[in-house]
Amino acid sequence: MFIISLFGTIFVILGIILTIPTVCEKIHLNASIGWAIATIGMLMLSFSSFLGKNIIFGIVCLIFAMGDLYFCVTNSKD
Repeated sequence: MFIISLFGTIFVILGIILTIPTVCEKIHLNASIGWAIATIGMLMLSFSSFLGKNIIFGIVCLIFAMGDLYFCVTNSKD
């Protein structure tokens, strides 16, 4: 369960770094890829929280995952 949380945290940090405009321009990626990686990380964190019986943190992670998914879809339309 710790490994899932660790990878989820790494994915969230990496995804948010990839959404910074200067980073996106330097590596020629769309920001929606960063938001998608952050969404996967938040889903991993919520999954591990639910397994660890930390329901409140799991729900908060799911809410942030929905927000990340919204930004991913919004940026992919541009």
